[in-house]
Amino acid sequence: MKNKLYKSLFLILFIVNLMACKKGFLDEKPDKALLVPETLQDVKQLLDNSSQVFNISTGLDVMSADEYITDQTTLSTLEAYERNSYLWEKDIYPGVINVGDWSIPYQQVFYANIALETLEKINPSAKDKKEWSRLKGIAFFYRGFAFYNLVKLFAAQYDKRSADQLPGIPLRLKSAVNVSSVRANLQESYNQIINDITSANKLLLLNEEIKTRPDKKAAFALLARVFLSMEDYTNAGKYADSCLRLQSNLIDYNTISSEGTGRPFPSAFPTGNLEILFFSGIISYDFPTFNADIIIDPILYERYEVNDLRKLLFFRKQSGIESVTFRGTYTGKNDNKLFAGLAVDEMYLIGAECLARQNRIEEAMALLNKLLITRWRTNTYVAKIASDSAEALHLILDERKKELLARGLRWDDLKRLNKDPIYATELRRNVNGKLYVLKPNDLRYVLPIPDTEVANGLIQNPR
Repeated sequence: MKNKLYKSLFLILFIVNLMACKKGFLDEKPDKALLVPETLQDVKQLLDNSSQVFNISTGLDVMSADEYITDQTTLSTLEAYERNSYLWEKDIYPGVINVGDWSIPYQQVFYANIALETLEKINPSAKDKKEWSRLKGIAFFYRGFAFYNLVKLFAAQYDKRSADQLPGIPLRLKSAVNVSSVRANLQESYNQIINDITSANKLLLLNEEIKTRPDKKAAFALLARVFLSMEDYTNAGKYADSCLRLQSNLIDYNTISSEGTGRPFPSAFPTGNLEILFFSGIISYDFPTFNADIIIDPILYERYEVNDLRKLLFFRKQSGIESVTFRGTYTGKNDNKLFAGLAVDEMYLIGAECLARQNRIEEAMALLNKLLITRWRTNTYVAKIASDSAEALHLILDERKKELLARGLRWDDLKRLNKDPIYATELRRNVNGKLYVLKPNDLRYVLPIPDTEVANGLIQNPR
């Protein structure tokens, strides 16, 4: 049976890769008879494919955000789509057939749909019912996570007043590819994301030992992230609180060694980093992971105070020069990816922001201070106070940018906060004497749909 499954998984991967190289990724017609698992064990192994399919998140948004900077010499060594993403060009990937930030999430959707369809054909015994439910929950979670990663890149910022009039993403809810893809509207897209994650939460275990498998805590955390993106601060705060009620432990950064130039945080596996709720790594592009000439914005680096241990643990100073690179990823010491999963510290910051927006200032600052005291040298942290909700929000959002650096969250935050004139940010790059500007709410905050998909009927995003 194991050999049969491995053959089946190989065929699925082969056919999905073929789909990415010909026609539109969503429209190639594979022979489904070759790729349908049959048993719970088959489905389990399918969903545990973490290194090649699941547990991979988008990366073009990291290149486009305002955390990293580089120069013309370095840009000239990068792939065109990396360079174009960094410079916010109108056409990001000319001539590129397989756009990973599009094809990988839809590959995850395809596998999740295969798992869900297989489970529907299995009538589990009483002994297997719990495992059947757990696997169904994992499949729903993976599909919801993939749809969310797609909508944050390829659709406009959510606004409840216009979401039913704006294009969202294709919602592939079946593995069959002989059905033409169309873009659902933005409201339908978010409804599906929420439905998938909510369905997952009802079925998942309370705890999973392996961080690549989602559990109830992860589902609560993902719901908090999605509702924050939607500016639904009531629900975002509710789900962040639900998550923290189940897991709220934080790493005391005083216990992490800053010696050497390597990555200081423990590996996510098996249970080394107690803050990680669900593991996902950003696609391993050269930008920024494998290039020491892509550095952290110096203005951002200087915002970390002297006794803030993140200044030591997050950054590596370049020998002989003033620039710094990022080393503080939660993927741990043995993984070259940047962390883009779900973690406890993010839930503290979501909870604090939502409380501040509800004018619950003391509660918001208490939550923020509980997080920050673990980030500072022992006996040096002075609790932050705020006189009103505006001041509290300013402090929380500043810490959000510093704490969640390089996790693939900043681009979504920029889109969300740009709607508020107080927090709107104009991005600027000065490369070889030429100034590149991205104004708040610019159309280029929405990435273009790959040309292969547009050629097969999908509506392109205006740029």
